[in-house]
Amino acid sequence: MTARVELTGLEGTNPLGFLAALGVLSLPDGGGDRGSRLAWTDDMVPYAVVSGFSSVDEVAERAMSERQLWRDSMALTFSRDGEQIDDVKLSGSDLRHYIEACLYTDDGGRSIALASALVAEGSYDRLAKAKPTDLHFTAGQQKFLRMARELLDKLDEAALAEALAGPWTYESELPSFMWDVTDDRVYALASYKPSSEKKQTEPGAEFLALLGLTALPVFAGKGGTQTTGCSGSWKAGALTWPIWAEPCSFRGACSLLLHASAGNQAWLAAWGVRRLMSSPIVRSEQGGSGTLSPPTEIWRAAF
Repeated sequence: MTARVELTGLEGTNPLGFLAALGVLSLPDGGGDRGSRLAWTDDMVPYAVVSGFSSVDEVAERAMSERQLWRDSMALTFSRDGEQIDDVKLSGSDLRHYIEACLYTDDGGRSIALASALVAEGSYDRLAKAKPTDLHFTAGQQKFLRMARELLDKLDEAALAEALAGPWTYESELPSFMWDVTDDRVYALASYKPSSEKKQTEPGAEFLALLGLTALPVFAGKGGTQTTGCSGSWKAGALTWPIWAEPCSFRGACSLLLHASAGNQAWLAAWGVRRLMSSPIVRSEQGGSGTLSPPTEIWRAAF
């Protein structure tokens, strides 16, 4: 039996909540299909509503059953010369081997979906290393794939249930991919350097958002890596996403993301989109580490 399940913890005005909702939508059912549908409420702060599940507990259980499959996926465990890689900023040769390994591994398409959302062959920085997605915010000692492995090693079902139903308590010290608007800790507005604080996170939402990232593939473009849903330059970009009222599938959500980021506003209302949100991407002076700033509503359907 399925029902309309309200996921009050996943707020559409927070990029982390939005990506986590996409992650829920990506979960396969027992037969390997994505039979669920996602819509958003019309509240001032909209939250996710899904069909295809009987309860919040079932969503958490299904996500937990996916945890080990993702932990063992080639996208997160790929090795070169006997050493597991920790990030996707790879040389051209290593990148080719990584993508091929993800493409031909038998894991239900998980690895190639994530690899396609992280990096595109043919797009490199000035050091001839692969240029990752605009939503790659880790640098220095923080390594994206290593952080993902640590997160999945320690994630539990209680954290998933809290992420889905809320409220978020931020009582964990597990890694964050910096997609949460609360990660935008501005030094100028604080009496101390924010980075000196140990960041508290919401690990259930982080895991679901990692799955949701697969809805935002990247492509090698003339100006560098092009990320679905993102615009602007590497240091001065933005993530734009739609909030829609009519339930849609994972593929439908991917299509709405493409059209919303392309600026086809004349058609959006007809497709059930009610708002467009946009969060600026803020990076360090060196252009490595980054985060998403609190969003603004840049368009609303007129009814």
